[in-house]
Amino acid sequence: MKRECLLLFLLLVVCAGCSSSINEETYYFEQLDLEQLWDYSKGESQTIAFIDTGISNEARELYKDRIVDVYNSIDDRNNVEDKHGHGTQMISIASGNGEEGVWGIAPESKIIIVKAFGEEGSGENPDSIIKGIDFAISYRFIKGLL
Repeated sequence: MKRECLLLFLLLVVCAGCSSSINEETYYFEQLDLEQLWDYSKGESQTIAFIDTGISNEARELYKDRIVDVYNSIDDRNNVEDKHGHGTQMISIASGNGEEGVWGIAPESKIIIVKAFGEEGSGENPDSIIKGIDFAISYRFIKGLL
């Protein structure tokens, strides 16, 4: 469990520093040496819960075969449409499978989408963040992933 938390933390740190400039579109790919990392794993045995602003409809369609669950912890529904963009970006950086030119660190991982942040991208309600974390943890226990 500590190892998974550490890997998730490192992933978030790396993703936060990634460039989105068109001139540097492969920066993260080259710096992380993803091809060498993929020799070890492409995330096929991992399920990643993204607790963020959700996922765009376009990205949801791209990753539909790998999305195992969705939850909107703001209003207890399944509408996880991302109107801010941050959640979609993080999902793509971590789990992109080359479609639309985006390769992620774990392109074969399963994905859980938890919308806990509103349209402004802020966590105006800490309870929704807590509920999102609880959902992700419960999913892992229920599915026997821990």
